[in-house]
Amino acid sequence: MRKELANKVIITAAISGAEVTKEMNPNVPYTVEE
Repeated sequence: MRKELANKVIITAAISGAEVTKEMNPNVPYTVEE
């Protein structure tokens, strides 16, 4: 591998569930205590 590519990082994320509220599902934790 070439030296300039050795320190490169690719981050991939599949974020889901951002639209779920407590009204939709009361089991979704929102705080550390939950």
